[in-house]
Amino acid sequence: MKTITISHWARLAGMSLAGAIAIGTGSITGGAAHADPSSSDGAVNAIGAFRAIRNAASNQCLQPQGGSTGEALIVPAPCLPANDRNADTQSWIFRSASGVLQIVNQRSGFCMYMNGPIASGSPVIQAGCSTVSNELWRVSPAPPSVGEVRSWAGHGDTHLCLDLPVTGAAVQIFPCDGGIAQHWIML
Repeated sequence: MKTITISHWARLAGMSLAGAIAIGTGSITGGAAHADPSSSDGAVNAIGAFRAIRNAASNQCLQPQGGSTGEALIVPAPCLPANDRNADTQSWIFRSASGVLQIVNQRSGFCMYMNGPIASGSPVIQAGCSTVSNELWRVSPAPPSVGEVRSWAGHGDTHLCLDLPVTGAAVQIFPCDGGIAQHWIML
């Protein structure tokens, strides 16, 4: 098995390693309400800081359609600089949930949610965080990283990954194939 380094994926995504790291380490300010990465008992259980999730194939960042703070499709959009007043629409935090992760949007506080049956082509939206398994994900390797985001709906490995369709439309889940459309820069 070939080992892929962050610098390799950064080159594929058309940026230097320093540029890839800068995307994930900028200070995010402004915007509307901000997600609370704490558990219900107030104990922080988040992995790292809010960060953009950038697709390695398109070089675009994930955000709710139209910057919505309600239920909305997750779509690719040109990445915003960290000092942009709307950058928090593209900022996500990975919150631990029983050995897997919830992916929470900074502006809305909503979770990334596989909206439909556990099947190829189901769209991914943001929805209010709860305890349903459709909002559970396994990220490999763990963030900060460049890797795949695998659906854990049904409380097990679905063998379906977060995928950017060739059309560049809304994000979907699709059988994990190791392709660049399923590689996400989460630095």
